[in-house]
Amino acid sequence: MRTAPHSLRRNRAFTRLELFVVISIVAVLLSMLLPALFKAKAKSSRINCASNLKLIALSFKMFAGDNDGCYPAHTPAGKIFLAPDEVWRHFYMLSNEMGSARILMCPKDDIRASTMAYSFGTESNGLYTLKDRAVSYFVNVDANETNASMVLIGDRNLLIAGQSPASTSLTLPGNTMLQWNRDLHGLRGNVALADGSVFSQIPSIQIWTNHSTPVRLAIP
Repeated sequence: MRTAPHSLRRNRAFTRLELFVVISIVAVLLSMLLPALFKAKAKSSRINCASNLKLIALSFKMFAGDNDGCYPAHTPAGKIFLAPDEVWRHFYMLSNEMGSARILMCPKDDIRASTMAYSFGTESNGLYTLKDRAVSYFVNVDANETNASMVLIGDRNLLIAGQSPASTSLTLPGNTMLQWNRDLHGLRGNVALADGSVFSQIPSIQIWTNHSTPVRLAIP
């Protein structure tokens, strides 16, 4: 039986040109796929953030149901020890309703990602220890169930009249327009209203539509 010469049976290696072509094709494919992957990841983060706000807003409503219609800041305990700029305390009082402290962190909040609270306790990764460092959302201290269209909570990276707030405790007219910088969702934000509804990826919103009564915002 005759066999092919050894030189013909030897595997043929890639030439430099062929290798260059393969690498170029891979690079082109990556350049097409990566933006789509980043976009999908950003969309997932936005959805998860909105989901967090929905769960937190429902926790406020459940709390109010057990406390004569009052949110934490308006209960007897809240009036005693809640300072407007200690945002974490509003959520701490919702621990029974929320179940998990992890939902207080927006998935896109990279600056605070390392301080996510895994519990409400005093341990090193607990909300009681991390305080506002483990919170991504502001609270409207004066929100209540009676005024369902009031903004209750939302992404912390606020802009007021195009400027980042200089203070963590603001008193503003109810018709003030809220906007957001690029830190979390790129000039758009997520908010939940007092009735539990969520507005996702909006460029701006009034704290309380068509109303000038002052309200207090507590921003972490």
